[in-house]
Parts: sequence; C-alpha cells; structure tokens
Amino acid sequence: METKVIKNIKLNIIESDSIIKEVYSFLELLEDEYPNFKEWYFKKVVQEIGFSRQLLLKYLKKELVGVAILKQNQFESKICTFRVKDEFQGLGIGSKMIQESFGLLNTYNPNITVSERRIGEFNRILTTNGFQLDAIYPDYYIQGQKEYSFNGLIEGITPHNKVYKTFGELSLY
Repeated sequence: METKVIKNIKLNIIESDSIIKEVYSFLELLEDEYPNFKEWYFKKVVQEIGFSRQLLLKYLKKELVGVAILKQNQFESKICTFRVKDEFQGLGIGSKMIQESFGLLNTYNPNITVSERRIGEFNRILTTNGFQLDAIYPDYYIQGQKEYSFNGLIEGITPHNKVYKTFGELSLY
C-alpha cells in the first residue's frame, strides 16, 4: 500500500492538478451529505493546502482507496473529511489512516464531525481510537440530520442543545 501526503500543491502543478481532481472524484458522493461540498473543496481546501490543510491519500495497486483531509491552525486540529472506499472498508486501512492523521496533526485528540447518516460506519474506529463526543448539532448541514462532533466543538458554533443517549459503545451527550 502506498501513502501520499500532499502538503504543498505548488511544487508540480500538472501532477498536483491531477491529484486534486482525482481526490474530488473520490469524494464527490459527499455532496449529498454536505451541501456545497464541491465549492468548499476547491475554494477552501485546495487553496489552503500548504498552509493549514493537507491531504492524506492511500493507494492500493495505484487505485485511490482512502482520503483524509486534515486541517491544523492555531485554533484547531481537525480531520475534516475521512473516507475509505466501500469495498476496502474493514481491512484496517481506516485505522492506519487515523493513526497517520494523528501523526500529521501532532495530536491524538483531533476534532472530527460525523453525520448521523454515517455514525454507524464510524462507531468502531471512533471508539477504538478514543474519540469523545462533545456535541450534537441538529440540522447543521441538512435539515432533519444531526452532526456529531468529537474531541471538540465545531469551530465558532455553540451546539443548540446537548442530547443524552447511547449509541452502540459511544456515549452521546
């Protein structure tokens, strides 16, 4: 398995452009869960690579199978986006990427948010790696769906309310 960490897109414009487009194609399906995902990716993520953002990419036989978009600045260390291709889930790729993300962000406690739609998929990796739920944001991205925030609050946003309940092994509050 090959790992690429993109910390600077200015070094090789042609290769960088190809990687930027490849990563977007891999993550494009998230547009259904995160409105304006495309705009955020190209206008925010791509523009901040080399400053406060970096991409962690996992390849298996030259096929992109995992992506993490990482953000680190004076206010937060965050895993902004995390995806392993469906057919490669359960093989330890996500666990390895989480550990590598910790190293790249210089913390074992980065913030991550997970949509209500995906919380079941993330349950094991979050509990195994010590993520603690700090807030639930109803209707944050999509009306009628919650966004769960682990290891911190969404930057600059106070949760509407805190909800006490249990989900699998996670204590949600």
